[in-house]
Amino acid sequence: MKDKDYSHAAFELNQSAEACFKVTLLVCTSYIPNEHHLNLLGEHCAKYSIDLLNVFPMETQQQRDMFELLDYAYIGARYDKDYEITKEQLDQLAPCLKKLHAVTEKNCKEKIESFV
Repeated sequence: MKDKDYSHAAFELNQSAEACFKVTLLVCTSYIPNEHHLNLLGEHCAKYSIDLLNVFPMETQQQRDMFELLDYAYIGARYDKDYEITKEQLDQLAPCLKKLHAVTEKNCKEKIESFV
């Protein structure tokens, strides 16, 4: 963000979201799918944590567009010269990622504790 490389920042946010979804699946199923689409990973995770459904609001078209922008960052930020994301859009996504991290940590700790 300091270097104003917003595409790279979007890619890092995408990777952070992907890691949260995949760790949830690993803890809950002992399996990590070879999948990068956040919407599909989120759908799989929702079976094990209903709280994850509320992390990225999808009620308005703008909210859905923001999620798609984050999801597409996996490809777009690295390979699409026309991919653009603004600081303001990143600032809107960042709280969702913080919430995703918190929900993931809580759910995974609870699941791991249930093994003992």
